[in-house]
Amino acid sequence: TYKVGVTFNTKGWYPIGDCARRLSCDRVFFAFGIGRRDDNIRDGLIRAISFTYA
Repeated sequence: TYKVGVTFNTKGWYPIGDCARRLSCDRVFFAFGIGRRDDNIRDGLIRAISFTYA
């Protein structure tokens, strides 16, 4: 079981989307993002992405 946490820079409503940027842990890939693949809006919205394996 993986637990994923996202810390945003400010409070508010954030749209959900798909992006090509990925993280891997123990051969499991996680993808995070919003909008199109070339959007970089997410870089200003998200302060941290953390995940643990339990």
